[in-house]
Amino acid sequence: MRRAVERWRRDGVKLLPPEDDVAVIGRLRDLGRLISRDVVELYCATGGMEWDMDTNLLSLWPLDRVTSENAARDYPFLLFADFLLNSHLYGLKYENADESSVYAVGAGEPERVAGSLDEFFKHLLNDPGKLWM
Repeated sequence: MRRAVERWRRDGVKLLPPEDDVAVIGRLRDLGRLISRDVVELYCATGGMEWDMDTNLLSLWPLDRVTSENAARDYPFLLFADFLLNSHLYGLKYENADESSVYAVGAGEPERVAGSLDEFFKHLLNDPGKLWM
């Protein structure tokens, strides 16, 4: 995940400042969801993108958007990113205290694209085609 953040900075992606773990946990728990450590670490590394996309057309949502997009939805996922201006969305599914898996959510059935956020970012950096529906 940190390598992705470093690449975004190098590429000039507009990133928001990270938040501390207490703020991240508080904001996401207000949604009534279980939050894994890797999700907290993500938002402690960066506050998300400022309505921007990376070179793979992925947009990592800021916490404000995560909370607003998920507040009224009854998904088994915590939506946190999109591909190509909402062509499809990415959702986090709590697996355990340390990890959440990642699903691509579109018009059809959600598809698991990574077993963890670390795996998601490895695909993003090395083989982004594995993330697209």
